[in-house]
Amino acid sequence: MDWQLVIALNLMVVSVMFAVVALRFRFPGYLTTLAIHALVIGCGLAAWYLRPDVILWAVAIPFVPLVAFPALVGIAARRAEQRGDFESFQARLRWLSWLRTRKDNDLSVELGRATHLATDADVDRALATLSRRAASDDDRLIVEATRAAFQGDWPSALQYAERARDPYLLARTLLIRAYGEAGRIDDMARAYEQAKTRLLGSNHADAQLFLFAFSGRTDAVARLLQGPLKHYPPETSRFWLARARLRADRTDATASAALEVIARTAGRDRTRAAALRALAETVPPLSAAADAQIAAIENRRLRDEARRPLPLQRLYATLLLTAVNLGMFAVSAWTGNSEDLRHLWTLGALWPPSIARNGEWWRLATATVLHFGPIHLTANMLMLYVFGRTVETRLGSLLTLAFYGLAAIGSTAFVYALMLYDVIDDGVLVGASGAIFGLVGISLALDLADWLVTRDRLDRARVGSLFTVLLLQAAIDNAVPGISFAGHASGLAIGLVLGGLFALWQRHRDARKIMTS
Repeated sequence: MDWQLVIALNLMVVSVMFAVVALRFRFPGYLTTLAIHALVIGCGLAAWYLRPDVILWAVAIPFVPLVAFPALVGIAARRAEQRGDFESFQARLRWLSWLRTRKDNDLSVELGRATHLATDADVDRALATLSRRAASDDDRLIVEATRAAFQGDWPSALQYAERARDPYLLARTLLIRAYGEAGRIDDMARAYEQAKTRLLGSNHADAQLFLFAFSGRTDAVARLLQGPLKHYPPETSRFWLARARLRADRTDATASAALEVIARTAGRDRTRAAALRALAETVPPLSAAADAQIAAIENRRLRDEARRPLPLQRLYATLLLTAVNLGMFAVSAWTGNSEDLRHLWTLGALWPPSIARNGEWWRLATATVLHFGPIHLTANMLMLYVFGRTVETRLGSLLTLAFYGLAAIGSTAFVYALMLYDVIDDGVLVGASGAIFGLVGISLALDLADWLVTRDRLDRARVGSLFTVLLLQAAIDNAVPGISFAGHASGLAIGLVLGGLFALWQRHRDARKIMTS
């Protein structure tokens, strides 16, 4: 198996996925993003046909500086912001600004720098400068919406955000909050529903915070502030919790007292003004439609919190399976060459005549814990961690082990049967890929079951993302000699059946609980 080709193709798949996202959302500067990923894909295809021996270098040379490095810097900037380390945040934003290749792609970075300056006056001056330098009317509207929000002029912020046509994440989040500040809760809920599939990470959590706070859902606000928004400064957290409580009950003396303290002691003028505004605002009644819609959003949030992936130390099944695979690889490397097929056969690799003539059925299991070289092992263990964590969180450790074993042996048996009846050529088969694709199938079945029940666009987007990954993986399987498409496909099919059966059982169990409660 040509692992250089496999790695290069996977990097190209990443670029394809980024390009699809750019085409779908058309965020500012998406043409630059498309050009970068077209360069990565083009270099890979050219090398594949002209110089396959250098394909990894041809892909990695544009991918690392233009895709991987900016992504890592962006992650580091977000983590610095969450820690409250604004000096590091600003430094990383300067790196991102330097890495950009078009001016209109700088706006989100420049807004991040401007809104984290030391004083309100500094923020206002920086935003005024950005507004004058705006490359387009839409850019100017976004900056002016941000500036009006920082000044507490929410009617103007709402007008600017409503007029902005480009789908900036900041504009969508600002729009949701502006509707809440204006008391237009129905519009706020509708704006969230329209934007939720575009909002990622803390942007999504911010939007939900506004939605829950302005509708008086105190428990939901508290959970957000203890979970994805725990990086908020204590003063900000107290403000939003008090505001939610006051929305729920205008006679809540504790909430009023907390806001009064913030109005007197907050370090920023805008925070003091926001507290005074919250104390003075008149709360409109919540319509039945908005109440039901926000309740559904809160229930989904509760569901997602219950399914939050387990920490590494509690992934007992995933860790055990990883340890077994690593242990067997250590044995194969210690006793010989892990890329020697004859040596792998002596350790238990699947070779059809060994089963057909000698009855060595145990090879159906042992083949799934052997790997052809360190790259094969690394790729499978990364996939095992990603999908094992997802499945183990939903199914628990024992069921994960059981389903993994069924997918492992079932996929290997299917490939053996195809070889036995000459549907595919005989070959030595090793690897945990069939079992891991069983986990992928379980994940897909569970997500598909969620979407069939909820018909929620977030669930549909998750299913669509998995389908996209599977289609790209199928293309790689058929492009690279030595990869068992049959093993992957059969493992996926077994996982889909097992995941579907679990989803049906879970739904039946929940229905019985409701009937008996």
